[in-house]
Amino acid sequence: MKIMCRLLGLMTLVLVTAVVVVWRFLLVDVDDRVNRALEQETGEFIAYAENHTGDAGAVAEGHLRLQSPDEHELHLAVLPGRVLVQRSGVTYALENDRAALDGITSSAASWGVVATPAGPFRWAKVRTTAPAQMWFVTGYFEDGVHAQVHSTVRVLVLVSLAGLLIAWFAAGGSWRRSGGVGKSLGANDFRCTSSADAMEHWNCCAKPTTAHDQHRPAGQRLTPHNTGESCEETPCRSGTRAGRDGSTRTGGGGC
Repeated sequence: MKIMCRLLGLMTLVLVTAVVVVWRFLLVDVDDRVNRALEQETGEFIAYAENHTGDAGAVAEGHLRLQSPDEHELHLAVLPGRVLVQRSGVTYALENDRAALDGITSSAASWGVVATPAGPFRWAKVRTTAPAQMWFVTGYFEDGVHAQVHSTVRVLVLVSLAGLLIAWFAAGGSWRRSGGVGKSLGANDFRCTSSADAMEHWNCCAKPTTAHDQHRPAGQRLTPHNTGESCEETPCRSGTRAGRDGSTRTGGGGC
C-alpha cells in the first residue's frame, strides 16, 4: 500500500508541474500575440495617416472606420478636446477615464499597462503632429484575453483530478483483491490435489511394505517431512502408488 501511495504522490506532483508549465506557456503565448497585434495596429495607423490629408478628426475617423477590433480590444484617437473610440465587446468606457488616459498619453514609453476598474489595460500608442497633434491608442484588457487561458487550465485540472481519482480507486481495488487472496491462503492450501501430487510427494496411506517403513505406524501418511497427519484427517483414494525408491504401497489412497 505504501508503494501505491508513493506512486500516486509522484503522479500528483508530475500533473501539478505539467499544469503550471502549460498555464505559464499559454499566458506567455497570449501576451506575445497581443503585443504583435498592438504593433501591427500602430503601424497601420502611421501608414494611413501618412497617406491621407485633412484635419486630425477626419483622419482618425477614417482610420477607425476601417478597423475591426477584437472582443477585448479598444481603439482610441485622443484629440484636443475630444476622444474618438471604437470598441467591440468592451463595456468599460476608457474614453471617460481621464486619469488612465492622462497616464497613457503622458508616459514616455510607447507601450505599457495601466490599471483600470475593468482590470489591467495593455496599450500601445503613436503620436502624429500633422495635420494636428493627436494620439492614437490601441490596447487590450488583459483579464478578457487571459480568461480563455484560465478556462483551458481549469479543464486541464479537472481532467487531471479525474485521472488521479480513477488511479486511486483502481489501486485500492487491486490492493484489496491481493490482500484478500493473501489472507485466504493457509497451510491446507498447499496440500496436493491430484494423484500425480500424491505420487510425487508420497502422500498416500499405506501399511508398511518395506524394511524402511517397518517402524512407521500403519495408516499414517507417508510424506517427505512425516507430518504425522492420519488418513482420517485427509482421506486417501484407493489404489497403488509407486515410491521414489521403487517400492509400492497399497492403501486407502493419496491426497
